[in-house]
Order: sequence, then C-alpha cells, then structure tokens
Amino acid sequence: MPVPIVLDTDIGDDIDDMYALYLALLHPELELRAVTTAHRSSQRKARFVAKALRIAGVTDIPIGAGIDLSVSRQVLGQTDPDPGEMGSHLQWVADTDPEASRVFPRATNVILEQLDRTEEPISLVCIGACSNLADAISQATPEQRSKIRSVALMSGEPTRPIAEYNVVCDPEAADYVYSCGLPVFMGTYDVTRQLAPTMDEVERRLGPAGSAVANALLECTRLWGPHRGHKSGPVLYDLVPLFWLIDPLLVETRQSTIRVELRGNLTRGMTIRTSGEGHVLESTGLDCLALTEMARDDPRRALSSQVLPAAGELANTANHNHVEDDPPHVSPTQLRPVERSLLVDGVTRSISPENPRGEKGAGAREIPPPSGPRRASG
Repeated sequence: MPVPIVLDTDIGDDIDDMYALYLALLHPELELRAVTTAHRSSQRKARFVAKALRIAGVTDIPIGAGIDLSVSRQVLGQTDPDPGEMGSHLQWVADTDPEASRVFPRATNVILEQLDRTEEPISLVCIGACSNLADAISQATPEQRSKIRSVALMSGEPTRPIAEYNVVCDPEAADYVYSCGLPVFMGTYDVTRQLAPTMDEVERRLGPAGSAVANALLECTRLWGPHRGHKSGPVLYDLVPLFWLIDPLLVETRQSTIRVELRGNLTRGMTIRTSGEGHVLESTGLDCLALTEMARDDPRRALSSQVLPAAGELANTANHNHVEDDPPHVSPTQLRPVERSLLVDGVTRSISPENPRGEKGAGAREIPPPSGPRRASG
C-alpha cells in the first residue's frame, strides 16, 4: 500500500523542492494527500505548487500556505532574507496563470484536516523550515497525533559544526519537532547532498523526455541555474526523506537523540546528537547501488526519466564530486537565544513538548520584547 504523506516545502528557493514534489506526486509507493508551504512568500509558493500540480494533471490535492516567519524571529527583528533564500524560479507563475490570484488556507489547518480525515496513519514530510509542522503538532489533539505515522525531514547535520539552512530558518521549530516524541527521520546535509547531477546531466535527461513534468522541471531548473552559485547543478537534498519512505533500506541510519542549539552566539541552529538512543533515525549513508538498480530495473518507480539523473550518473555522485565545496548554510543573524513561542491572548509565551499551547500556569513564561540593538537577517 502506498504511504500517505503531507509534503511541507519551501519550494521556490532551491530547486530540489520541485523535484521532490513531483517524486511525491508520481511515485507509486507514495500517496500525496496535501502540500503546504513555509518560510517567506508562502502564498506565492503555494501558487507555484498549484501550477506544478496542474501541469501534471492534478487539481484536487489540498494546498495550504504556512508561516512566513516564526514569532521568535519577529520578536528578535530577524526579518531580512536569509542566505540561500532565492525565489529564483517563483517567476514561473505568470500573472496570466489561473493560480496567480488564488489565496490558500492556513497550512496548519490543512495538516490537521488531513489528520482528521484519514483512516490510516499519515507521514508528515518537511523539506523546509519546520515552522508549520511544529505549529500543527503542538495544536494536534491526542487523536490527531495518533494518526501521525512518522515525520520525515531534510534537516540538520550533527556530525560537524555547521548550521543547516532549514534548521536556521526556524531553530525553535526544528528543536520542537526533534523533541516531540514522534518517530522522526532526519535526512542530514552531508548524506542528502550526495545526489548532485550537473546542469548538463539534467539537460541530457530531461530535454529529450518531452513530458509536461519534464518540461516544467527543465524550465524551472534553467530559471534557477544562474542563481546556483558554485553548484554545478541541482543538489537533490529533499529527495532523501522520500526515498526513506519508499524503502527504508535505501538509507543507512542510526538511532539518535537530536537537539538544536538555541543559545550560542556562534552556534545557534546547529544540530547536536546527545545520545545514541532516542526516537530520531539519523541518516548516515545512501545505498547508491540499490538506488541505481531501482532506476535501471523499473524506471517508472524511480522516475529516472523525469526526476532523477541517469542511474550510472547517480552512483557517481556518491563521492560528492559536484558539491565538495558546498558551504554550510549558516545565517549570521541567528545569534540570540529565543524560546519556541506562540502568541496567546496577545502575549508571546514560551511553549514546550510538555506545554505545547503555552497555557499560563503550566510552565510557560511570558517572553518580553527584545531590548537594545537588533540583529537583522542576511
């Protein structure tokens, strides 16, 4: 039976989210129930999702627009764009497209509605900031929470001192998700960056395909290309959580407890492995041979002609040839300690797994506005 999923994405920044969206939509082992967007321009990103789905002939999947910027970052005045925030291919949605004027419902409501409706457990897949997932999980009833099969993330890198971009966008949300007690798969930066076709490889694989999906991927990859910096092509980080759901044996893992550093002046946003026990499955490697065999033996399953590079080329990326110099995704603005928080009755209050709603008298404290100079993002 296909795994039901809700995909939460910051699509429109890096290009890999679009590849992940089509993999989630088209792979027969996955059933895409809803898509939500996160971190900056979420309505615009939702329109991008709607057009991408329409191009693939799908118009009935619910879409939600989520949290643009966490309360904690608003309180700290960290409102400028983050490094890595591109929006380079959001222009793909033209003013004349039917999606251009659509307004989408709140992402948290879309996620919770899917949990209400489902008869089988759903996996929540997050390939951007964890803001929407933390918000939905913190508001979920025990019945809704019981329907969460797993949480699958592209997030973090605990093996060396870097702050990965998706975590930096909302460190409190990431820490909350890692600590919430649900089964979590952690697709780490160093493992996920192994999937790195060059632009030439993408042109060679997608150019002759001729399908609507291939044409859309190629067009958006070309729009993204001039903004890719030192990368020789799209690094498909966000596919790894989906591979794990398709077949857990494709990803090597270890059991971990993961926390996010929230208070260090130079370390905020880093992910720390505090224990070899816990409910987090941290990725440690990819079975590239199995991935290439899957692509060769059944191209439809791997979508090798539309989403993945050629099987042999995929195997060759395991040595990080294309992304060896990929720098850590560190935001220099994430330097002040803040707590995961919600606005409750007009007051910003801290929340935790023990008190997810920030209820007064249940361990929450009021967070005062910041005093003194503020540090801006970017």
